[in-house]
Amino acid sequence: MAKTARQLAEIRGRRAEFWARLVLRIKRYKILESRYKTRWGEVDIIAVHKNTIVVVEVKYRKTLQECYDALQPVFQRRIEDATQKYQAERPELHDLPIRYDAVFVLPPISVVHMRNAWISY
Repeated sequence: MAKTARQLAEIRGRRAEFWARLVLRIKRYKILESRYKTRWGEVDIIAVHKNTIVVVEVKYRKTLQECYDALQPVFQRRIEDATQKYQAERPELHDLPIRYDAVFVLPPISVVHMRNAWISY
């Protein structure tokens, strides 16, 4: 049975998240959560690196520009809200600063890690 466009996008997204986690682990990030869901939305990856909570949005697109363009402010705010909830639920993380990164995955397999993809205000 043929897969729908939505199913194919889901498969590509999961593969991109796999590659993102792999690259982050190689860089010694400790992955705390993958696909963390809240009523505000989903956070692709939550990690800790050098005493900083690193929230990672993963994008799979054909070009770097398309990846960057997909980091819409409305989605950033949802991710920030979900991150605040995550941190509030974990006392051991209360005092750690939060950084928002992005990992862009391009075909066939190219991974670009963008630190400080956006700043929360």
